[in-house]
Amino acid sequence: MTSGGRVGNLSESLRNPIPMSRFNGKKILVVEDEFMIAIDIEASLEELGANVACAGTLERALEAVESDRFDGVVLDLNLAGKEVYPVADILARQGIPFFFHTGHGVKSVLRNRYPDAVVCQKPCLSHELVDALASVMMKTADA
Repeated sequence: MTSGGRVGNLSESLRNPIPMSRFNGKKILVVEDEFMIAIDIEASLEELGANVACAGTLERALEAVESDRFDGVVLDLNLAGKEVYPVADILARQGIPFFFHTGHGVKSVLRNRYPDAVVCQKPCLSHELVDALASVMMKTADA
């Protein structure tokens, strides 16, 4: 799984400044069905040197995680009415850091299924999302 962060509360996991050079050359997958949100996240991460791939459907996200290895993943929980749990399950098994970026997440469900899950509630600022991703990536690297 990802990190020791708590569902719905990023402040404790983000107390220490995170070096943004952490993204240089990293492969990041953004799983998001809202086009404008996806391109905003993509642009923010590319500015920091990340190589970003986007998947807007559950099927494309599954194809991506089954065929490629990512350094970090941003997951919207609800993709056009389909829950992203199958993707999160694969990532958890592979030890790939991820977090949920969603307005639909039921915290108790996420906490039961992914005890260490970090959730960045929509809407959020770009730097909050980038900080959340950097945080889960750092914790996985330190494990």
